[in-house]
Amino acid sequence: MRSEWKPYLKYYREFRLLDSLDFKIIRAMHEHDPFNVRRIAKIIGARQQTVNYRVLKYDRQGLVLFRAVIDEAKLGLESHTVLAEVPLGGEETALKALTCYPVWRYAAQVNGYVHGLYVRYAIPRNTARDLEIFLEKLVERDIISQYSIYPTSSPYIPLLNLDFYTGGARRFDWNVWVDQLLETRVGELRLEPEKVEPVEFDIYDLFILRCLERNARVKFTKISREMVKLFGGSLNKYRVLISRRMKERIPSIIRGYEVYISPVPPELALFLILLIEFTGEEPLAKYVTGLSKIPFYSAVYKAIGENKIFHHIVLPAYEYSGFINALETLAKKGALKSLKILISDLQGKKTWRNTALYQAYDKDWKFSYGILINALEKLL
Repeated sequence: MRSEWKPYLKYYREFRLLDSLDFKIIRAMHEHDPFNVRRIAKIIGARQQTVNYRVLKYDRQGLVLFRAVIDEAKLGLESHTVLAEVPLGGEETALKALTCYPVWRYAAQVNGYVHGLYVRYAIPRNTARDLEIFLEKLVERDIISQYSIYPTSSPYIPLLNLDFYTGGARRFDWNVWVDQLLETRVGELRLEPEKVEPVEFDIYDLFILRCLERNARVKFTKISREMVKLFGGSLNKYRVLISRRMKERIPSIIRGYEVYISPVPPELALFLILLIEFTGEEPLAKYVTGLSKIPFYSAVYKAIGENKIFHHIVLPAYEYSGFINALETLAKKGALKSLKILISDLQGKKTWRNTALYQAYDKDWKFSYGILINALEKLL
């Protein structure tokens, strides 16, 4: 056994001990919020002491991680996803260049129909051209070979189907999933950001959001200590500020909560990023709605104004053929128009997250082509 797998295998063994009550608690925390254990106990009809014990176990063992999902539009930001082809051997330099300034949100080194980097940015409104000119400069300097850029939604992250893990099944039935998906009636699915005016916020709010994006159950005292180190001031000042902001401002900026659970053993995991084009809005809505029936982690980013999505999914390798066959069946049934597949590596540390948006803010968002170039020159 490779030594680096031992923590993952320990996690997997502990995950298999979770029962139906645990999953009921996790679902309620996802739907409502991960903070108020008393409220969760009341909602599911369980003793508060029991719920509190189990939630503390999730925290202590790292079994379940709750992350805040931010409504970036309310911060005056737009999401853009870039797929950059990179010369073989130039991946490290390209990664530094594409993430040289802290408006990137997610990055992954990928192989498949493109060898290179997949990067999502959250940039101020009406600044997409600055990003494009910067990418063109990277092409001129042979840091990347070419690129595609897609205006995309913020992430939609459904809770995976936890009931699958209480039934004793070893394989997921993709045929049943396809049949149910095609028969499902769905209403309007709002994935694209609504046109909203930015809410009132400051750098303190952005830092609090950064902490909640990393772990939504983080203690306020821990956030306060970090703020003292970064901004100066007293611990009590930030305790009071955080408590007030969590009541007044922060809830309106949080779209919901991501539940990160990893039931797939590391030696079996495949991390796929699919670019799927659908034949219409209804098949797209059915597909995205149906992801909550799949017992594996998914995240969706919709291409704005198109019937396309980027679908992130973590699968056991033995489920790959069943999943691809399901997509082929959907294409034969007239739901899918095209499919492009990228693969990345979670265990090989080829994916990265950035929650430090506050570093690009000083009473206003600081972003332009010139700022990007200056940041690039400092790194390379």
